[in-house]
Amino acid sequence: MKLNLNLEKNTKFIVSIIKIGFIGRYRILEQLRDVVFPQFIHIDFINNPDEFKKYDVIFVDKVFEKDLCKYLQRFIAINDDFKDLIIQLLKTVCSLTSCDELTIGIDLGYSKCGFVILTCDKPIIHITLPIDFVIELLKVLSLNFNNITLSIGYSSQILPLLNYFITNLPRDKEIDVVFVNEEDTKHKRKAIEEFKVLNKLNEDEIDALTYALTKSSGIKFILKR
Repeated sequence: MKLNLNLEKNTKFIVSIIKIGFIGRYRILEQLRDVVFPQFIHIDFINNPDEFKKYDVIFVDKVFEKDLCKYLQRFIAINDDFKDLIIQLLKTVCSLTSCDELTIGIDLGYSKCGFVILTCDKPIIHITLPIDFVIELLKVLSLNFNNITLSIGYSSQILPLLNYFITNLPRDKEIDVVFVNEEDTKHKRKAIEEFKVLNKLNEDEIDALTYALTKSSGIKFILKR
């Protein structure tokens, strides 16, 4: 499958589907499905042990870990903490794709923020969260990943919010930050409208994805310790 998502170079990359099997509580499965890009990551509930070989990796709800460890040689135990789910999902994808680069597109808003994570320019996760939760999630991500670039949309209307956001970002390690002018991305946004429908993105998330994919056109600086 080929999909043109590089809005800067207008090139195509090959998209390989990552198949994740899941055993556990259905609400955790729904949490995982709600945040991934289904064009790139399939997560299925496993009913039959004969299906294990179909998947690249198997997630097991920790509630069932002891019961299943004697049947499964390799699996990843997960719990229902939202931040932990995101971290484990990203670590799994990075391991399977041999990529440790995260680009995070952020559409800041006073009530909610679009938040999209790419690994090596491939969209993996999309979420809409309050700004303080975004800051907390970034603190956890910075503890688990070394190569992070934040691509943040900006306009004069959100400068006070942007200042609050930057002031409260984690300082445990250096993070590359790019400011992308919202006005400069409006025409590029249309190029991924179909992508929005296929992956059930809301308006904030599609903006965040646009910022992530146009990071080279922004103003860059390094957030130091």
